[in-house]
Amino acid sequence: SLGMRAIIYHELMDQYTSILERMAGPLCDALTGRSDGYETLEYLERSHLFLIPLDDERDWYRYHNLFGQFLRSRLERGFTDQIGGLHRAAAEWFSENGRPAEAVEHMLATGCSDRAAGLMAGCWREIYAAGQARTVAAWVERLPRDTLERHPTLEVAHCWTQCAQGRYDQAVTSLKVLSSGDRQQRLDPLDRDEMYTLESTIPLLEGRIEECHREVEVNLPKLSRTGSFAHGVASNALGFCLTTAGRFDEADAVLKRGLKSHSQTGSMYGTVFALCSLGWGELSQGHLTAGLAQYRTAMAHAREVIPRASIPGSVAAIFLADVLFEMDRLGEAEQLLSDHFALIPKVSILDVVVLGYLTFARIHFMQSRRKEAC
Repeated sequence: SLGMRAIIYHELMDQYTSILERMAGPLCDALTGRSDGYETLEYLERSHLFLIPLDDERDWYRYHNLFGQFLRSRLERGFTDQIGGLHRAAAEWFSENGRPAEAVEHMLATGCSDRAAGLMAGCWREIYAAGQARTVAAWVERLPRDTLERHPTLEVAHCWTQCAQGRYDQAVTSLKVLSSGDRQQRLDPLDRDEMYTLESTIPLLEGRIEECHREVEVNLPKLSRTGSFAHGVASNALGFCLTTAGRFDEADAVLKRGLKSHSQTGSMYGTVFALCSLGWGELSQGHLTAGLAQYRTAMAHAREVIPRASIPGSVAAIFLADVLFEMDRLGEAEQLLSDHFALIPKVSILDVVVLGYLTFARIHFMQSRRKEAC
């Protein structure tokens, strides 16, 4: 019975671990004060006691959903005053083991907003660059206003997440506030780089390419260093503008410098967009094979990092579908856009969104014409 199995389980593994979304042996040890976490997890899996492995190596597990709820309810009834300490121990373990996003989530659960903000400040760029802008936005929105003001780098992060959500007017207002009085003096050089870059690229996101071109050419040389998140984004923006202007050699050089920055920061979105811009430049010069290769590389990179449909993958899908349409490979183009259709509106750059919808419409128009002809 469920009750009997629960009793057996409780004797084998402390219910403190029920706060975890996923478990590993050493993590369980950190919460329970025991040293047999790995062996216990292995035994419980072999005994079919409500445990589900999450990887082939059997390093990570999670509870069966109903049983996890059962354990959490017992914990909340009997050990309420210990829950905060458990989340803190989990946060410290995840932080020490190179898993900052999970560390932040557990620290937020403790209610220690300043400690959570400190963890966020150290990792938000990494999380954002990996295409998880929504995660960063959710974190920032859970912080009290006074906590946010004590961590200026998170105010910069807030501006970036406002842009990722299409709230450009709010981002502009937030940037103006950060630039006023002594606020900007509290920012470190990297924060100021990100402000300059965001100010330059908002016009591009809204479709004002010439304005973006002017501003990013002024601001890119101001950046304190290359190899940063800000440098990669600014390079992408300038490369896109130069390609639009037909200055292909300059665009190629700028985008390749940007790719190095994206590689250093682990920016999936930045890498995908740079590759697509390089491909667009090749195609604009009539180099079909080279352009198509860049698009396919971009798509492969997006799928390698996130196998399911993603916003970076949608960018690659839009560019690739456009050239497949021109090659009269309508079925492939339609499938690509159908797989990513729900995410097209979430792509930040207006011109790319328009291209996605336009290509989809052209495919269906061409298919209907051919049906009529038959």
